[in-house]
Amino acid sequence: MTRTCHLETLVGREALCTGEACGFWQTERGCVLEGAAAELAGRPEVVLLLLEVRDRLAAGPDALDERRHAAFARSLNKTVEHELA
Repeated sequence: MTRTCHLETLVGREALCTGEACGFWQTERGCVLEGAAAELAGRPEVVLLLLEVRDRLAAGPDALDERRHAAFARSLNKTVEHELA
């Protein structure tokens, strides 16, 4: 059975549910956000944030660590620039 992603539908897009590959999927329950559709309807900013979280989870811990490292490096650069000014 082919399912559509509930989050994508809430922001007017059609995409297939990735099932177990999705960070919001639980084997015994399915999509943990399916029941929250009514609360998320009309709140596209929240849905887009959840989609971003889902994508980051799918990218794995290495991608997240790279982002954290880049943010830390930017923070250090700003501190150094501020101290030199």
